[in-house]
Amino acid sequence: MRFTSEQADVTAESMVVGIIVAVCAVFSLWRLMSMRLRLKTLDVLSVLPAVANMPAVAKLRRKTLAKLSGGGCGACQAAVNENVRPANQKPGALRR
Repeated sequence: MRFTSEQADVTAESMVVGIIVAVCAVFSLWRLMSMRLRLKTLDVLSVLPAVANMPAVAKLRRKTLAKLSGGGCGACQAAVNENVRPANQKPGALRR
């Protein structure tokens, strides 16, 4: 059985779509994880030799630790800071 050009295109397209869906799923899971679960996940991944030497993993760990040590959860802290209005700003005033 030989692959035709059209079958190869469909197969390549399916693989690209599958990779995009997998990356989106991993990103969504990461965003929904608590900070502590993120750290545990990074600890488990750092055991793997290929992942342990990646600078991106070290950067993620530093950022996660910084958010965790900032007091409270990172999502709540960001929401509080966004919703705080300066004392001199009127409720109906437009932001500059």
